[in-house]
Amino acid sequence: MRRMKRLLLFVMMVSGLLLCPVMAQDFADPVDEAPAKKAAPTKEDAAEMREARKEAAAYVKDELKRNKKLASLLKKVKDARSAKKQAEKILELTGSGKTNRTALGDAGPATRPTGLAMDEVRKKNARELKRTYAKLIKQVEAFNELEIVDCEEYDDIKAALDNLPGLSEAQTGFPEE
Repeated sequence: MRRMKRLLLFVMMVSGLLLCPVMAQDFADPVDEAPAKKAAPTKEDAAEMREARKEAAAYVKDELKRNKKLASLLKKVKDARSAKKQAEKILELTGSGKTNRTALGDAGPATRPTGLAMDEVRKKNARELKRTYAKLIKQVEAFNELEIVDCEEYDDIKAALDNLPGLSEAQTGFPEE
């Protein structure tokens, strides 16, 4: 009986010694965990985020203006004469028209910002963006139904509208309701 107690005590001590390193790993020092936590944003990060938000807001504002203006111009196209009259403005809005010369070179359409700031701004303006894209898509469909022959401007406008980004659900990022 005494031997059993000693053997049991010995087994418990050995297993205790073997489990000590395992248990020590579970209770890691809080100093070791500090680098694993997300660092607080610095002033430079905050400044970059503000700048990205401003850039995204400006792009979305221009996108809204472009959609409204383009829809109103497409609404005016009824025949070859009106297509010739509106072609230059429509091509300029779609980025397919003449390029503007500046001191820094040719000015083309603005590139769409990406990232968290752009997602936030688009989410904030989602209702208005959906509305303007719906109107624009409606006018593009009406324009595509027109059958104007022997009009170079009509063909140019049609090609520019085919290349216009954002006219499908996948490109706008808004699901259809």
